[in-house]
Amino acid sequence: MTIIYETESQVRRVYLDRNEHLPFDELDPSYQGDSIGWWEGDTFVIDTIGLNTITTVGRGLPHSEEMHIVERWQFVDDDTINVEMVISDPLAFIEPLVQEIVYSKRPTWRIREYHCEENNRDAPDEDGQRTGGLVDNIN
Repeated sequence: MTIIYETESQVRRVYLDRNEHLPFDELDPSYQGDSIGWWEGDTFVIDTIGLNTITTVGRGLPHSEEMHIVERWQFVDDDTINVEMVISDPLAFIEPLVQEIVYSKRPTWRIREYHCEENNRDAPDEDGQRTGGLVDNIN
């Protein structure tokens, strides 16, 4: 499964044909890590390791290369997906962090190319609409 994020046009691959991560000595830590996925009833589970330390948790919380994320994706209704993320890192956190994200369909929004280094002259406003203004230092 491929997930394409609007921000920075990031691409994430979730491998459905493996039930184990790559061996640690073969794993090349990366921005998106090594993700495997499977279904548990109506819940899609994504298990990720191998994230490099360039990434941060939330708004800048550092982590080690031992960070492990388990996501549980569930459809609430036809327009809403709820994702529970459990983020563990024995070298950085005393206990796992749990985050919940709710995604909703936005059929009137247009997905746009976004690159911070281009000053994102086409930044969307809070309703996802083009502002046409110059936005600096969006991260």
